Amino acid sequence: MKTVTEVLEWCAGAEAEFGDPSVPICQLFFRWQDDLKAYGGDELACGRVDGEFALWLRPDLVIPMPIEMGRCRIDAAFGLEAYGADRITAGVWAINPSLNVEGLIHGFVTLHGVPDPAPWERKIMLLEINS
Repeated sequence: MKTVTEVLEWCAGAEAEFGDPSVPICQLFFRWQDDLKAYGGDELACGRVDGEFALWLRPDLVIPMPIEMGRCRIDAAFGLEAYGADRITAGVWAINPSLNVEGLIHGFVTLHGVPDPAPWERKIMLLEINS
């Protein structure tokens, strides 16, 4: 799904059929927005809000999503600390594990239109020190 309208229809249908819209799994495509706070379109969007990465699932729901390169980071005591991001091609990233918000939605997340380099890519700087 690429739009808020599609997500709302999916959730209504999933709730009617399964009693909980997070039981079936869907695929969600989020387009990068440089100014996520100002965004107000129908397309699912992602970007930074107050310096943190987030998903804009619908006008009343922005989901913070800490991301780092590669595998997700899980703490044995606290659970998921950061989602993992794998680059598919220029500007397209797959997120793992899936987004699972109990009672709301469960979906695999793909980001597209992400700037290069992606905000979660770590930069390694080598400094030469002359003595």
